[in-house]
Amino acid sequence: MDINNDDTSIASDQIVSSYSNGTVALHKVTCDAQSENKGPPHNIQIEETHRWNAHSMFGCPSEVWTCSFLRGDEHVVLSGADDCSLKIWDIRQTQRPTHKIGDSEFEAGVTAISSHPKTSHVFAVGSYDEYVRLYDHRKMDQPMMKVCVGGGVWRIKWHPSCWRDGEETQGFGGKMLVAAMHGGCRVVNIPTLEPPHASDAEVEILSKFTAHESMAYGADW
Repeated sequence: MDINNDDTSIASDQIVSSYSNGTVALHKVTCDAQSENKGPPHNIQIEETHRWNAHSMFGCPSEVWTCSFLRGDEHVVLSGADDCSLKIWDIRQTQRPTHKIGDSEFEAGVTAISSHPKTSHVFAVGSYDEYVRLYDHRKMDQPMMKVCVGGGVWRIKWHPSCWRDGEETQGFGGKMLVAAMHGGCRVVNIPTLEPPHASDAEVEILSKFTAHESMAYGADW
């Protein structure tokens, strides 16, 4: 699930969600105006506005593990599923994806997608094949870079510094916190997004946490 709240007006918020029956859905979020004391809205409503069949495998629905809006294009939704594919959708017409990357790149299911908080068109993708890949939506022929994190990738969280405003964020890569199942949690550093991009060898795992001695499915800063 992801929420698109780039607009400062909460009345325009949308949620995208994914399901085990192979579908992806959009929801409109509306709420009452805030009271004079600037407290939370009294009433929030979530209405499903559109749902489509997104992923299948061997003729059957494939579990859609992850979905996300794309920063920089309000009409684009990304989805990843157990069918080893990443799909890009234009939500104005969802009969077929505008782009698909399948098992020529991914060796297992696509399980996590996270758009860069400040750099438009750039997003990270995690897979059961133990790799985090970074893509630019405008050039999808190959990843910008990728790194092995030692376990299936279940969650990707960009560091809070990636959200800061200012010119110094231009081309700023930043750190990602990755929940990598049996690999524990890893902090990954992306040195730059400016061309020429950092090579795979320059993407560095700064630290790891394995004290759970179990599957790490979630992590946050």
